[in-house]
Amino acid sequence: MEDLAFRGVESLVAHAAAQPRGSFILYRGQSVDRPLLPKVARNYPDHDSTEAEKRLLSELRQRGSMLIDSEIDDWDLLCIAQHHGAATRLLDWSANPLVALWMALADTPSSHQTHAYVYSFEVSKAWLLDKSKGGPFNTRRTRVLQPPLNNHRVAAQSGWFTAHRFNEVSDRTGRCFVPLELQREYREKISRFTIPIGRRNRLLLQLHKLGIDAQTMFPGLEGLCRHMSWRYECELDNDVEI
Repeated sequence: MEDLAFRGVESLVAHAAAQPRGSFILYRGQSVDRPLLPKVARNYPDHDSTEAEKRLLSELRQRGSMLIDSEIDDWDLLCIAQHHGAATRLLDWSANPLVALWMALADTPSSHQTHAYVYSFEVSKAWLLDKSKGGPFNTRRTRVLQPPLNNHRVAAQSGWFTAHRFNEVSDRTGRCFVPLELQREYREKISRFTIPIGRRNRLLLQLHKLGIDAQTMFPGLEGLCRHMSWRYECELDNDVEI
């Protein structure tokens, strides 16, 4: 994984503008430096979650029948579950690097946090998921998935996913979910920007002026309330004026 210099918002914009021909770039923001694993695998990457995820989708169809189209396939249902907080084998990405930067900085940092991180992933179109080849639990490789626009947040965040698989083969990695940055097919296409947390408030203000904040990332009352809380936080910081 290549480490890239971060000089400000312009570094991300320039990186996105230099998109290679025949591929496209996705971005992911993280407040901590941890492996690129989906939520279901972060604590126990060697645990096969397949049966638990199948039960999740089955129960979601049953209990959420008044809220969910009964005709959608398991891939689309998994996307809905992911966007509403369920632990799945999907990992969130965005086509917009500024969205990823906001996601990396949005949460109030802990007292010992010194940096946040934005990862970039140069995606070959050959890696796009072909849903006709099977459901979420019988794919043979980690693939890139563009979700349907069945959720306001997906559209607002220019959302994409990587759909991870549990490695069943007892090779040198063992039976586990393998972090994306360690997968042979993808590891040379992943880079990382490291952002000093001391620049957080100024960067969030820049992003706000560019239309990237809680109320645009999370359309609805939740986003509005988060945005108002951030404004209050800024009022307490004499160095930041909205």
